[in-house]
Amino acid sequence: MRVLAIGAHSDDMDFYCGGTLALYVAGGHAVGICSMADGRGGGKADSPEQLAEMRHREFLASASVIGAEAFWPGIHDGMVTDDLDTRNTVVEVIRSFRPDVIITHPPNDYHPDHIATSHLVMDASFTARVGTPPVLFVETESGHDFLPEEYVDVGEVWNQKMRMMDAHHSQYDHYVNPQTGQHENWLVDRAAVMGRFRGMQCGAHYAEAYRVFRAHGRVRARRLLPQ
Repeated sequence: MRVLAIGAHSDDMDFYCGGTLALYVAGGHAVGICSMADGRGGGKADSPEQLAEMRHREFLASASVIGAEAFWPGIHDGMVTDDLDTRNTVVEVIRSFRPDVIITHPPNDYHPDHIATSHLVMDASFTARVGTPPVLFVETESGHDFLPEEYVDVGEVWNQKMRMMDAHHSQYDHYVNPQTGQHENWLVDRAAVMGRFRGMQCGAHYAEAYRVFRAHGRVRARRLLPQ
């Protein structure tokens, strides 16, 4: 099976489904990861261009942890829009990878880049004309208004997921926890909280949660996620 995860930002798919992607690879499946935005919109660097270059290198390093193919359209942060030109960009990514299943953000997420990415994926995966791949939604930021339909136990690959997230140095190198005054990798901390919470819900130590895009031609009579 060929699995394509399309996120708005360079660390999104690592955070929400990195463990699941690692399990797919371990099971012999091909995995691709796409970051729609280039990350220039927030962080510390001498220029937006330098920050975008840093984010790109980190994205490639993260994908290499599990041997995933990387796609980088390079759209500026905050400018991922649900329009025809951007849809065609996603169409080309889908045609290049030819996925059997796509993972992306849910349409009710918090960030405009996330929301636009979700709609772009749903539309582009239809108009790409390489079949009509099922779409799975990762959870929303902080789990707001997200009721999981499926879970994946990612305990055995949790260290791989952490290595993927550690690659994103520019996201956390300058972060100071306002409660403790300590420098920390907030990505790892938040992922652990969500992973343990979803794990508690399904009887695992760490888990990732999903919903299914239920539409004509998208539903399959078999489980698409790793067991």
